[in-house]
Amino acid sequence: MLSGDVERARVRATGALATLCLLGWGWFVATGTSAAETWYIYTVDSANVGYYSSLTLDSYGHPHISYQDQTIPAASALKYAAWTGTSWTVQTVHQGTCASHAVDTSIAVDGSDHAHISYKYG
Repeated sequence: MLSGDVERARVRATGALATLCLLGWGWFVATGTSAAETWYIYTVDSANVGYYSSLTLDSYGHPHISYQDQTIPAASALKYAAWTGTSWTVQTVHQGTCASHAVDTSIAVDGSDHAHISYKYG
């Protein structure tokens, strides 16, 4: 199912695994705790998204993702997605005014499970 993926990131924390795959025009996240366990695949966002992505897990093993949205090529956006335990929340962190906005994103989660995102602008 994951053949032909364009980009993949994988992290491991507190016994949980998450794999982030860009397939076609959408981001998909597969989560589980081992290769032998059932993995769940979620559509996180769709359209022309997922560039310059970064993935991390919080203390609950929930994925957090930062990435660029190029749905409007001349005004790319920095986006943040997080799994709440029951659903995905997706937020636009910053809307740019050029195609090179929000490149090389990097995300980290602190000890209080607050996300911190760095990125290159312009």
